[in-house]
Amino acid sequence: MKAIRCLPVLFSLLISASLFAGTTGKIAGTVTDARSGEKLLAANVTVEGLATGAATNIDGFYAIVNLPPGTYKVKASLVGYTTVMQVDVRVEIDQTTTLNFKLNEETVQGQEVVITATRPVVQRDISASRANMTNAEVDRLPVSTVSNAISFQAGVQSTATGPVIRGSSPDQAAFMVDGLTVRDERTNLPYTGIALSSIQDVQVQTGGFDAEYGNLRSGIVNVITKEGGTSNYSISFNGRYANPRPKHFGPSIYDKNSYWIRPYLDPAVCWTGTQNGAWDAVTRQQYAAFQGWNAVSQATMKDPNPANHLSPTAAQQVFLWEYRKQAEINIPDYDFDAGLGGPIPGGEALGNLRFFAAYKQSQSAYVVPLSDNAYRNYNGQLRITSDITPTFKLLIEGLMGRTTGTNNNNGGTGNAATTASNNPNNGVFTGDPDDIASLMTKGVSYIDARIFATDYWAPTTIDFKSGGAKVTHTLSAQTFYDASFFVFQSKYSTNPAALRDQSPIMSFGNGYLVDMAPFGYEPAPSTGITGLRMGVGMSNSRDSSKVTTYTAKFDITSQLDRINQVKAGVEWVLTDDYIDYASVDAFLPAGGRYWSKFHTFPKRGAAYIQDKLEFEGMIANLGVRLDYHDPSGTWYSYTDPYNLAF
Repeated sequence: MKAIRCLPVLFSLLISASLFAGTTGKIAGTVTDARSGEKLLAANVTVEGLATGAATNIDGFYAIVNLPPGTYKVKASLVGYTTVMQVDVRVEIDQTTTLNFKLNEETVQGQEVVITATRPVVQRDISASRANMTNAEVDRLPVSTVSNAISFQAGVQSTATGPVIRGSSPDQAAFMVDGLTVRDERTNLPYTGIALSSIQDVQVQTGGFDAEYGNLRSGIVNVITKEGGTSNYSISFNGRYANPRPKHFGPSIYDKNSYWIRPYLDPAVCWTGTQNGAWDAVTRQQYAAFQGWNAVSQATMKDPNPANHLSPTAAQQVFLWEYRKQAEINIPDYDFDAGLGGPIPGGEALGNLRFFAAYKQSQSAYVVPLSDNAYRNYNGQLRITSDITPTFKLLIEGLMGRTTGTNNNNGGTGNAATTASNNPNNGVFTGDPDDIASLMTKGVSYIDARIFATDYWAPTTIDFKSGGAKVTHTLSAQTFYDASFFVFQSKYSTNPAALRDQSPIMSFGNGYLVDMAPFGYEPAPSTGITGLRMGVGMSNSRDSSKVTTYTAKFDITSQLDRINQVKAGVEWVLTDDYIDYASVDAFLPAGGRYWSKFHTFPKRGAAYIQDKLEFEGMIANLGVRLDYHDPSGTWYSYTDPYNLAF
């Protein structure tokens, strides 16, 4: 089955709402005679510290494209005129910084005038749907993740699965790092676990998308990472630590007076039952009914094996053993984020080879310990940059991430089979207390097993890997192209923990033996003295999926004249989609259990061309895009309405 989609020419005039290269900006303006206002031809405009610049044309106009976001010193010079340098010139991602120079005739040879650039109160090259943040601004925010940082912008909300932009789910947004989209193609969710210490600039776009961008609906988060200095080393660190503490209000559910415990321990009712009249009617309605340990003891006496006979006191001790799990959080919550960058020793001969490495680790304890007791994230990044020639730049990037925790479903729905809205963080409980508490209300099945056993849900690990390279070749001050290749992989592992050791480790009464239950995974039937399920229906979810996406992209940008900046490009994406998830119950194999497994190679391609027209007082953007989609799979042919398969 194949599908082709062609977007029409976009004739909407988007005031200051265009998106171009995604990683660089532009400085443009005019150079004039300060006294006469005459446009100066052949004046040189250069950016200090970069081997780039431009000469003015007959209209005194110049444009310098392909400038990484940052703050620069820009110099204008012409023989016979005093050189003027403007400092603190800010360049934003995908925007034009207008910088005009007025030169005076030179009176003293070698004289230079320094001017501090001022940003206009209203930038005509930006609209309300776009926001820029520098690394200094991000550092000042009380946040530990990129999603939290951008949530301070209007129209953006931070969630466990990623940014929610304009109310749409995270899988409808694009998250780009250095111009490369980082997305788990299995769920279409963005991977946002990068280290804050690696961020140079962030731009959030919530509307007015150009033809360049596809496979999105709500918005774009564009992150540019640091590349390391050519002569100096830099280090950054930020962290957060919170002592172990409860994450709930009121008494613990493991308290002796809780709903699940009090009927079995309260001396007024635990021996003769909750209906013995010791509790008033209102209290009886609040707690689970219990016939009393005397009755339980009498029931054990019917067993012909004397070792299984329990006195009322011994029966209560067995109960306390089976309900011994405690929820006191004894591990801290923390975020650790550090970065280091600078020149690579001996790299001068290799184009000032430099690096920036960052590492991030976080832990958030669960409100109730499960098969894992916390949600954990790990992320490592490495960026290597080389100026092979003054006009040819090479960027190599790598990323490794890991998420661990407890799977949030027990029906084998898989981490890909449900939508992002009801499958938080790819099927893993987060550290948000409500994430777990919402599935532990009295109305759900086997709620006591979820609370007092450890393995109702299975532990899960998700590994993310990515790597790629991009070359940027500056053909002139007005024209450059990017060519990139990028690989992103997500690998899932959801399986039960180790089998329960059924060796006797405790004895009660006349030799009533118990193992380590309810802790540990047990696929066979196992029930506690009061009916607590400790086996069957435990850790049913399985997942061994792996999805790898290969992306190749080429873009070329040219400032044709003062008005027109044209960009064109092509993109090809191939996905190795290996899906293998199931619902497994060895004791009850029927009853809705299934195994979903397939291996396909969907692919898509795109080509576009767009023109950014910069008039005085108005920015217009025109573009056309062609998208090609091939699912590379088969589908059922629905020809027989009486076929029971449907």
